[in-house]
Amino acid sequence: MEIIPSTSGINCGHLLNTTIQSEVYEPSLSSSSISNEPFEGGSSDEYQPSKEDDSDSEQEQNNKINTSPPKKKSRWRKSNPITWEKNIIKKKRSLGEPYESGGKKRPAKMPKEIDCTSCKYKCNQKFDLEYRKLLSANYWKFDYCRQKDFILSCVKGTAPKCRKPRTNSREPKGMSRYYFFKKDEEEIRVCKSFFLKTLCISHGPVDRAFKGRNEHGSFKSPDRRGRKEPANKTPGVDIQEVKNHIESFPVMESHYCRETNQRQYLDPTLSITKMYNLYVQECENNNKNKVSEAIYRKIFCTDYNLAFFKPKKDQCSTCEKYKNKLISEVEYKEHLRRRDEEGSMKTITSYKFIKKSYK
Repeated sequence: MEIIPSTSGINCGHLLNTTIQSEVYEPSLSSSSISNEPFEGGSSDEYQPSKEDDSDSEQEQNNKINTSPPKKKSRWRKSNPITWEKNIIKKKRSLGEPYESGGKKRPAKMPKEIDCTSCKYKCNQKFDLEYRKLLSANYWKFDYCRQKDFILSCVKGTAPKCRKPRTNSREPKGMSRYYFFKKDEEEIRVCKSFFLKTLCISHGPVDRAFKGRNEHGSFKSPDRRGRKEPANKTPGVDIQEVKNHIESFPVMESHYCRETNQRQYLDPTLSITKMYNLYVQECENNNKNKVSEAIYRKIFCTDYNLAFFKPKKDQCSTCEKYKNKLISEVEYKEHLRRRDEEGSMKTITSYKFIKKSYK
């Protein structure tokens, strides 16, 4: 009888000796981040003032919420799911490490003892405990799909020699499986119990590996665990409507605050509740679905860096006069030039003072 391998071009030893590098979590930045052009100089000695465009269209553009994606802060601290306890437990469990769940301590995945004295393959004599630990440790380092590839490279399937008639409703046997471990570039056959207890798995992963393989013998199905979206998840269209409503309000950037300040300011007569009430009215007039105030507040505080109060050092009388058409454009440009020079001198002086104090 010819045994048909279940995998094509997959080397068990290659998978065993491959080091799996864990991915580094990098939180993505929100597409609705807010940035603003600073009015003061930075912390460099080579400060150069930015060019000003005094056209009316530029002023209107500056009064809108900037949604470009540079690094920024928000009103609320953003959550980091990778640090959640349940996700840490899930990660440890997938790696076969010890963890605690439901008040019970779960041990690490280690090969289980098995008596193969009556086994015709004499598995215990061919593989000692240390080698079994090595097999188990390398298997649990793999991700979901590579674990299935490892199983398919070690398990071979063929049609059964004979099928016994069944009197119950069970389907007839469709495949006979043969289990192997590789040692010194040689495939050594073992019994099913020895194979499963060495890798600390049940027959379920083996069944799923064969069920998800493609015509080439490798595992094709992606890892679908935890991919189902919550039933009460807010649709992306509704979230975008909330963002469009928030961005429709004119904003004012800080004038004399430090360069690192990225907060923008709304009218002090507004509040999140008032903005939400206006949003509800707009949705009712346009027959659109509305989100709850909690969702509106969450989007406002996590995706934007907005406030309703005015900075203590904001309000420049000259700039306010120019906005109200009380001074000429020439006087306003001269004011901007002096402002940039003063900001540059202040930055250089502060830098020299700090440098001198640390000598």
